[in-house]
Amino acid sequence: MSALMPLARRPVRLALEGGIDVIEHGYGISPETRALLVAKGTIVVSTISQLYFHRAAYDAYHYPQWEREVYERHWAAMQRDFPLGLAAGVRYALGTDLIGGPTHPLHEAATEFRLAVEWGMSKHEALLARTIVAAEALDLASETGSIEVGKAADIIAVDGNPLLDVTTLKKPILVMKLGRFARQPLPV
Repeated sequence: MSALMPLARRPVRLALEGGIDVIEHGYGISPETRALLVAKGTIVVSTISQLYFHRAAYDAYHYPQWEREVYERHWAAMQRDFPLGLAAGVRYALGTDLIGGPTHPLHEAATEFRLAVEWGMSKHEALLARTIVAAEALDLASETGSIEVGKAADIIAVDGNPLLDVTTLKKPILVMKLGRFARQPLPV
């Protein structure tokens, strides 16, 4: 590791060198650290919507100027680094880092899909990142993340094709958890 590497870029590199399996956020890193993420196949959990909702809450929740400036710097770094990560081959799992109301509405977690696609991830990659890759990140890929015999039947259904319109994922009409209805089918 270079002694000239800015301090803000060191935590991800140190985590990788220390054997961490999954990185959350993963922005504000050097090209060398990005290459190391790719070489190790380390999954980075995106958290685009967390910053998106902070920014949306600035005025309503009277964020002080200093805090807005911090989030704007983070937003700019994430907006720059997410596409660079995609281009380099970083394995992303779509997360959110949403903490709930009032500023981070959990029912809006699917916003992460839209933002990831707007920033360069294909819709197909986004679906895989939120299912199979996310299950790998949680070390649950043998139990969930894909529809296969012997795995938990954790399934949603939407009115439309998310490969054509990823925002359909914001309005599930059916939710199953472990093969049981968690949310009954809604009329379409």
